[in-house]
Amino acid sequence: FHKRNSPKKTPGECPETPGNSQSRLDNSSESCYTTFAFFCERLKERISDAQNDYEWLTKNREIQQKYLDDPDCGFIFTVNGFKVLFKLIWKLTDKENISKMPKDLPVLLVSGEEDPVGNYGAAVRQVYDSYTDMGMDDVTLTLYPGDRHEILNETDKSKVYADILDWIEARLNPA
Repeated sequence: FHKRNSPKKTPGECPETPGNSQSRLDNSSESCYTTFAFFCERLKERISDAQNDYEWLTKNREIQQKYLDDPDCGFIFTVNGFKVLFKLIWKLTDKENISKMPKDLPVLLVSGEEDPVGNYGAAVRQVYDSYTDMGMDDVTLTLYPGDRHEILNETDKSKVYADILDWIEARLNPA
């Protein structure tokens, strides 16, 4: 674990980065210059009254503010971070790798329907379809209406936690 200091963020602003001035969410001619600028832009497509660049994470305003106030959040992702992330995504979606997974392996896919990272549920459904198409027989998909990226920080988090626990217990104690 490596802590790093990040520039202080204020609502509607992105962290300052070399060669770029800070941009505001409400300035449509500029995009937020962060690693996840793409999600800032996609957010504007779905939430016209967004108040900050991190609303794609959760609809929970309190959690958004905690994120904005935390100096360890909002940093620029490292090249190695991207390498590991994309390698993991590739391994999880590669048909050869999927074909090696035990067909009876229980898999739970959960996401918010308003999560731009999961393409608003479409990418998560695609993973579900690829797993079931490869013959996996215990794949569960749950998309939470209105929830965004951090489903464990959403306003309905108690339901999300309960659903995950129920899913685990059903597989540990089959009827």
